[in-house]
Amino acid sequence: MRYPNADKVDLSVHTRLVALPEALLGQTVMRELTVKSTELKTLPEWLGKLGGLEVLNVRSKSSTFRCPLQALPVLLGARLKTLELQFCTRLTRLPAWLGELMALATLKLLRCEALMVLQLSLGTLTALKTLNLEGCVALEGLLASLGALVVLTT
Repeated sequence: MRYPNADKVDLSVHTRLVALPEALLGQTVMRELTVKSTELKTLPEWLGKLGGLEVLNVRSKSSTFRCPLQALPVLLGARLKTLELQFCTRLTRLPAWLGELMALATLKLLRCEALMVLQLSLGTLTALKTLNLEGCVALEGLLASLGALVVLTT
């Protein structure tokens, strides 16, 4: 697959996609990546090299989808404003580096059924306005540190 150097890339039309194409690494101006309703199996570690990324929206319909957030370096978060992950059924805890995403305004973790723990570092996300944990049925409670998020509205 080849992609023009665009600021928004939506791979949702590729419903049989099982891996993100490495051709995305050449995207120097890409600000938004959307991958929905695909057979995606995992997020590659090289995704963290997309330092200009502001919006990452991933939803796989594969029952074996792995969300290896621990493997993604903090580089991903330099400008990341929106992180939306759906059906990360094997994700049990958020990585500590998530608290370093100072531009993050929207965090949606939908149907991450194994997610049990939120990191204390979430309380440092001063730009966070929206936190959606719908369908995170194993979550053991919200952190008191979330009370420090004065701009959090939903």
